[in-house]
Amino acid sequence: MLRMTRREKRARRALDAGLLAALAIVLALLLMARCHGRPRGPPGAPDGLARRYSVDLATAPAWELELVPGIGRARAHAILSLRERDDGPGLRTLDDLTVIRGIGSALVRRLRSPGLPVRLLLHGRPAPSVVH
Repeated sequence: MLRMTRREKRARRALDAGLLAALAIVLALLLMARCHGRPRGPPGAPDGLARRYSVDLATAPAWELELVPGIGRARAHAILSLRERDDGPGLRTLDDLTVIRGIGSALVRRLRSPGLPVRLLLHGRPAPSVVH
């Protein structure tokens, strides 16, 4: 086994410190990316005050649908498939989502709740619950 000189030991410690700093930066960036897109309050607002982010169920891409609580990757892609079907009118109300496996009336009730941090739209208008 070779012995390291003092100069080599210092260089090794500097390299280790640099690698630790790079790792810390990467972890911070990953954390920021994970939190990106979540509703945040306007600058200077208290932490509890979140502005509502609007998601149009009729036009939003999959990544934006995933911002809706209760809608993950699989459900977002199922909503995209439902929108692209030729055999029906597509999405007209929130109740139309119940044809998707895994979305039942309980989730639709949660999506209707006023406490939802995301404002749901259909074709640019607030999403109706039922067709009148």
